[in-house]
Amino acid sequence: MKVVFHIGYHKTGTAWLQQVFFPAHPYIHPLCNSREPWNDLLLNALIATPDGKFDAGYCTKLLREKISSIKDYRDNHVMVVSAERLSGHPYSGGYDSFRIAERIMACWKESYVLCVIRNQPDIISSIYNQLVKAGFPGRLEKMFGVRDWDFPIPGFNLAFYEYDLLLKRYQTLFGRDRICILPYELMSSNLEEFLKRICEFLEVPEISVPSNRILNFGLPNRGLSLFRI
Repeated sequence: MKVVFHIGYHKTGTAWLQQVFFPAHPYIHPLCNSREPWNDLLLNALIATPDGKFDAGYCTKLLREKISSIKDYRDNHVMVVSAERLSGHPYSGGYDSFRIAERIMACWKESYVLCVIRNQPDIISSIYNQLVKAGFPGRLEKMFGVRDWDFPIPGFNLAFYEYDLLLKRYQTLFGRDRICILPYELMSSNLEEFLKRICEFLEVPEISVPSNRILNFGLPNRGLSLFRI
């Protein structure tokens, strides 16, 4: 049995993998509530617990309980913990990205890690689009503004998109052979090859799944200014 943490990033087809591909594969068992991850005990323990209260043993216990709840799994099956928040959060500059990586290691030392990345201009544009959709009235350049030293709330930070920084940490923690990094652009241009590489990494048979189901609709760029107003 293989335990895999799919850590995102945001805006890289995560919802499609969570709601379409993982559930459709007979050898893959999603363990977490991807529709309401904030209500998932394991994800909350890994992400939201203050440092002084973090308990790796409790996280391991929760993970074992999730695995035990899966009926009829075999040794060659894969358990997947999937949440883009595990890579940090773009609106807070990924301030806790490295901390979460350390917590995953403390929870399950034999973990495998799947990560999808996307070229930076596109992902930043998509994240800004989503932010406006959620009610942010500012222009894109406002996200890049300098923050007051005396008001140190985590905010947008371009370092979050230097993917190599976080992924090198995961490689150090778990080993290079346990980390799979794929480009979102491959998913967009050749879904079959994208899924083939995931299946090879997870060591499960390849399957075909419908590719025409869109789960997250963005705003058209031409309408962003009007929507902000």
